[in-house]
Amino acid sequence: MAGKVLLTVGLVFLVGRTSATEDFPDLTEEEARDMIEKVDQEPRLDGVEEKILKEERSFGTGWQQIDGGLKFVSVGQSGVWGVNSGDQIYYRTGTYQNEASPGTGWVRIDGALKQISSGNNIVWGVNSNDDIYIRLGISSSSPQGTGWRNIPGKLKQVHVSSTSNQVWGVNSGDAIFRRTGITAGNPAGTGWQNIGGLLKFVSVGRAGVWGVNSNDQIFYRTGTSGNEASAGTGWVQVSGGLKQITSGNGQVWGVNRNNQIYVRRGLSAGTPQGSSWQLIEGGLKEVYISSSSNQVLGCEHGATKIYRRLGQQTGTGTGWQQIDGGLKFVSVGQSGVWGVNSGDQIYYRTGTYQNEASPGTGWVRIDGALKQISSGNNIVWGVNSNDDIYIRLGISSSSPQGTGWRNIPGKLKQVHVSSTSNQVWGVNSGDAIFRRTGITAGNPAGTGWQNIGGLLKFVSVGRAGVWGVNSNDQIFYRTGTSGNEASAGTGWVQVSGGLNKSRQGMARSGVSTETTRSTYDAV
Repeated sequence: MAGKVLLTVGLVFLVGRTSATEDFPDLTEEEARDMIEKVDQEPRLDGVEEKILKEERSFGTGWQQIDGGLKFVSVGQSGVWGVNSGDQIYYRTGTYQNEASPGTGWVRIDGALKQISSGNNIVWGVNSNDDIYIRLGISSSSPQGTGWRNIPGKLKQVHVSSTSNQVWGVNSGDAIFRRTGITAGNPAGTGWQNIGGLLKFVSVGRAGVWGVNSNDQIFYRTGTSGNEASAGTGWVQVSGGLKQITSGNGQVWGVNRNNQIYVRRGLSAGTPQGSSWQLIEGGLKEVYISSSSNQVLGCEHGATKIYRRLGQQTGTGTGWQQIDGGLKFVSVGQSGVWGVNSGDQIYYRTGTYQNEASPGTGWVRIDGALKQISSGNNIVWGVNSNDDIYIRLGISSSSPQGTGWRNIPGKLKQVHVSSTSNQVWGVNSGDAIFRRTGITAGNPAGTGWQNIGGLLKFVSVGRAGVWGVNSNDQIFYRTGTSGNEASAGTGWVQVSGGLNKSRQGMARSGVSTETTRSTYDAV
């Protein structure tokens, strides 16, 4: 398989192709060697081949069939949700805050919907009458939620981002709408904003807002890549033809009228529309990518089979860009880029709220003093020189700097919040490890602290799970937390290597693997 990929890439450069990469007919071993030899003699474009190969690998390695039959399937932080040909609703057990899991079975949910979309502790959907509904009460203790609430309006299709909970949809006349007033405390929003243009299907994710019209023409909404809370500034037509499209984190997938699957190449901050389409093996009637994890699921024509993409990843970047300013600690999340300098002064990077891919435009001094900081989703956590814990309140698209600080009981020398789930872990001056309990969409501050066995000097939580390092710079992973951030995990596994700090979804333990836990009002 690796040889075939290398050969395909080489042939693309050999014939000067700039359109979508295509598979070539099977070659004999002798023909393949001859072609590779010719390609090797061509001038090299330093770094380009490696970048393309990394991009191909990030699009997954194959498809895994999941039991059941659905006409539409969705994946997000609320897990995998879908509807069948009879508009019956199903939730996939074991997938809440665990999108990378295939799950263990299907649970029938009350109600009837023709299309559905999984967000962060919320699910949106529309029924056969184009009535709009949201699922309430979704949490780690109740992943199926507790009931449906009708939202005023009529839409034939709706989509919620599983990172920001921003919502877009289209009505029976293909008019486009986005939900206004969405906040962490009110993910249902307050109203609808009509967006110019006509689309039959629309999707919002970290890669921006994308849609297709009745002629299967593809459009990207300028100003929305990495900036989901924005209404954008206009529509740009993108080459190709798709009947359905879905926006993830640096990836856009879709299917055409022949049920062929495509993924957009070359997406970046500089080229948010991408550069070309790549054909993916297989055939699906509908495909859906989560913007929080890039997990991909889809349904086969006839609503008889469900598939999930294996080996999905978001990539590790291609280089470093220097940003003006000087900080001793910097953090990036959906609340944007925040940092502290050597004098414990706090700064926010303008232009980065819900726009993490942006380098921003400048630094704004924020009141208060912190020695370490962590950016979440409409919340920022930090600790000061006295190990007092604070959260930043009032963060929103209209007030990305927030409105004030609130003290959280307890003492921590370091704290980390996941920007996808708002789950929080931290360590105190004695390297004891704690996780915040009671965190919900309506109460991201949580209610108490749970002591986790082990000793770490730095801990981090993210979609890759909880990771950390101890005083000897030994690295540890918390079992049971990868793709399952709301979990306390089951134990610590030492990982080879040595790090001073472990970031972006990592947690820390000492040599202990004990899992004794207790809940405290304060650390």
